[in-house]
Amino acid sequence: MNLGLIGAGGYWGRRLLECAVSVDGTRVVGCSAYSNMARLVRGVGDVFGEKPRPALTLSTAELLANPEVDAVIIATPAETHYAIAKEALRSQKHVFVEKPLCLSSVEAAELARLAREQGRTLLVDHTYLFSKCLKYMRTKVDEGFLGEPLFVHSNRNQIGIYRAHGVLWDLAPHDISILTFLFPEEKIVDMSLRRWTHFTREKDNPGETVADAAHYSIEFSSALKASGYLSWCHPKWARDLAVVGTKGMLLFENNTTVKAFRCESHLAKVPEKSEWVLHEEHSPDDNPLRNAVIAFRDLAGRPEGEIPRHLRPEFACSVVATIEALEKSA
Repeated sequence: MNLGLIGAGGYWGRRLLECAVSVDGTRVVGCSAYSNMARLVRGVGDVFGEKPRPALTLSTAELLANPEVDAVIIATPAETHYAIAKEALRSQKHVFVEKPLCLSSVEAAELARLAREQGRTLLVDHTYLFSKCLKYMRTKVDEGFLGEPLFVHSNRNQIGIYRAHGVLWDLAPHDISILTFLFPEEKIVDMSLRRWTHFTREKDNPGETVADAAHYSIEFSSALKASGYLSWCHPKWARDLAVVGTKGMLLFENNTTVKAFRCESHLAKVPEKSEWVLHEEHSPDDNPLRNAVIAFRDLAGRPEGEIPRHLRPEFACSVVATIEALEKSA
């Protein structure tokens, strides 16, 4: 697969470039950025070293017009995803795009339809879906390890990075994609959202502010509940997600480890702390972002029926629609 990487000058573009270069069967033939050629040259140079480098350009149109490029990776700000992905699909390229697919359910549905019409693969990088830890959690859920699932709670906190589309669109796609993957049959019956703006970015966009913290809650038809706290202004970096049931609990910590707890109580009462026992700890050697690039290499051009449901455009569309609905509930 000959790849073009759009947004190679940014943080995620650089990380994806490193992954793409390390994956057998892929060759990066072109990289683009918006305006900073010096940064693009420096970033690509750091990855390629003395090896032959891909063609560099500040024009997305020029990269898409390159007949060598079979597929593109889009690592640009979320507000640009729709326009770039649309043009890439129209240019007959397979498309891998960072989450979220875009910022509108109408636009997401249009991209899914266009990919189908063009006979091209559209894969969204919901990075956790490529994690061995999440696959382990799904196995535990399917085995009934939890008993009756009760609730899911997530903490995603950090200092920065501020983005124009706000903390909800930046961090919630992770939680929503995980929830939908772990509990694919659940239907949402109620939701609520609170958002706060603690800091402004006057120097970047005078008079414009975005929410830098949010708390959401979701209730499903089975009475399963989910909640999460998202923040760009928190002194402790955290990526923790707990799934709690009547018989077991799963704790996904720091993107790297899942701890499975089993309840030894068989009584119809609230278990004591001593009755929850660490059953198993799963800490695989893993690189979900690289796994995502490998999946793109392997799935590009495959018939839709051969692509797992959670990697199809419709799944990504459902994530966008859920976040859009959360916004409306605020």
